[in-house]
Amino acid sequence: MGFVMRLRYLEATIVDDSSCEYITCAGCVYEFACNYDSEATIADNAMCEFGTCPGCTDQTACNYNPTVTEDDGSCEYCSCSSGIPEGDCDCDGNVLDECGTCGGSGIPEGDCDCEGNVLDECGVCGGDGIPEEDCDCDGNQLDALGVCGGDCSADADGNGTCDDAEIGGCADATACNYDASATQDDGSCDFCSCERAPVAYTLTVEASTPAVAAGTTYRFYVDMTDATDRFSAIFGN
Repeated sequence: MGFVMRLRYLEATIVDDSSCEYITCAGCVYEFACNYDSEATIADNAMCEFGTCPGCTDQTACNYNPTVTEDDGSCEYCSCSSGIPEGDCDCDGNVLDECGTCGGSGIPEGDCDCEGNVLDECGVCGGDGIPEEDCDCDGNQLDALGVCGGDCSADADGNGTCDDAEIGGCADATACNYDASATQDDGSCDFCSCERAPVAYTLTVEASTPAVAAGTTYRFYVDMTDATDRFSAIFGN
């Protein structure tokens, strides 16, 4: 049985040729040692080293190492117990974030989901916003007056009043019959009736015979009643 642990032992060998060696397969098989060799087939615990490497120094941990004095933060508490505590997602006490990542930081600020999408102008996560032909998130369009969702179908004269709401009348503020409520001028403006009451003018006609030619010379005089009146033309036959 002494040859079972020898590296170069051959079960089928009948004659020992003195080739056995015991060095390359020997090692420290004490698992708490700093130089623990899991592949060693010959235990040589005399070579085991202790105190030269860090490890878990918490006696309540599953991987507590009584031979180390420097804790390296490797302590774990799950492998030797009933498993990961309820509510956690690993043995380090982490939990799942809102994206399902263990120990993750969740949805990044500015995003609205775990896919990196953001809210559009309508408040839809990853949405396309207001369609090109619409004017709001409710699917409305601009009417003839530029009102979003308005009911004006036409404003032919472009005066800002819907055609079916136009009020006809005189829209010229200098006219005698100006109508402040009129939104569309109907050609009814009057500029004379309000100037002043009618005045009766008199006409003086003088006739004379020219000294050098035959015929009669007529002189017409209009008698004005106001200093601001001006005579401009005579019409008639």
